[in-house]
Amino acid sequence: MVWILAVAAVIVILLVYETNQELRRTDKVQNQAADT
Repeated sequence: MVWILAVAAVIVILLVYETNQELRRTDKVQNQAADT
């Protein structure tokens, strides 16, 4: 049972990491558009 919780935690962390990366990319694009 414990390994199920561990796997679930890893999946959640990966999903949060991916969403953070996407948000940073959009922020960079918006910043570049504002600079020009």
